[in-house]
Amino acid sequence: MADISYTQEILFPGGERGIRELMDSFARATGMELSVWDEAEHPCGYGGRNDTRFCSLLHGCGLGFQLCVGADKEAFRRARERDGIYCYRCPFGLTEAVLPIRQGERLYGFLMAGKVTDDLPERADEIRQRVLTRYPDAGRYFDLDGAIADIPQRSAEAMADSLRLLSALAEILAERGIPAAGAQSMAKNIRRFLDGNFDRRVTLPELAVRFHCSTVTLNTHFRRSYGVTVLHYLNRRRMEHAEKLLRESDMTLEEIADRCGFADADYFSRVFRRRHGTGPLAYRRGTD
Repeated sequence: MADISYTQEILFPGGERGIRELMDSFARATGMELSVWDEAEHPCGYGGRNDTRFCSLLHGCGLGFQLCVGADKEAFRRARERDGIYCYRCPFGLTEAVLPIRQGERLYGFLMAGKVTDDLPERADEIRQRVLTRYPDAGRYFDLDGAIADIPQRSAEAMADSLRLLSALAEILAERGIPAAGAQSMAKNIRRFLDGNFDRRVTLPELAVRFHCSTVTLNTHFRRSYGVTVLHYLNRRRMEHAEKLLRESDMTLEEIADRCGFADADYFSRVFRRRHGTGPLAYRRGTD
């Protein structure tokens, strides 16, 4: 590890921005979503993409998200026990890994990476069966096969390389420290999550579970940082995207509502009219 300080200066300029840049680099290089958690298992930051489409669809089901959270908690426990990397399959068959961030006897937190699958031909069938066992009607409500096909695939060799990179990243974070999971950091992470997931059904209880706090605490921290509630910000992001699609595409109202996370076109139209005083079709005609 003689060259670690040099490596840090090149790849990890320091501070929260440096952590974000390094995490994003890891995610781009490996295709794996990456997150940092403090020693109390509170999320401190996310790198790269947010949820895959597969995960987003299943997390929209309260039970699906709870199953994944339970699996993550067990993974933290296993990683603590073995004081090393712990690889596992989530309840729906995706590969994930947890690694403690430790320096000597001091545990700073954890790195979690994953939401990928291997390239074995039978893996897609296994994932499909895991979903249908818990949600027999899943195929009626969303394109299950399409969502499975979108899951990033990694060969066994690529996965091994990714885990070696994860170990190196944990050593750098142990040297430099991890971002605090304070109120401002939480608000930033909530906003980052909403920016990447406004196109699906997102609920306050889901966010509260994800960020390990009550819905009241969630809204309090977010309002202090951004001046609006979580749902106000979420609807604003949805509406901004809907406005863009109305101006720049010929998509139907049903398609736009689906792309922007609204339950249906009628609800989208009502929300749009409250914001603009006119309906979406009239808005589109006025921007032609």
